[in-house]
Amino acid sequence: MKVSEVMTPGMVEIEPSASVLEAARVMKRENVGCLVVSEQGKLRGILTDRDIVIRAVAQTAHLS
Repeated sequence: MKVSEVMTPGMVEIEPSASVLEAARVMKRENVGCLVVSEQGKLRGILTDRDIVIRAVAQTAHLS
């Protein structure tokens, strides 16, 4: 099986200045698990649902 057969086509972009909550809402609305982070047409990174859970939710909840 090829990646092209299981991938989600297209990209959903968000700016680095967006809040984590806004990013999560975009992921939900678009039914995706990651967002391309871009600024002025330049790739800055990628944000995944895992990033949100590990770096935002778990850290805020003080879980280990």
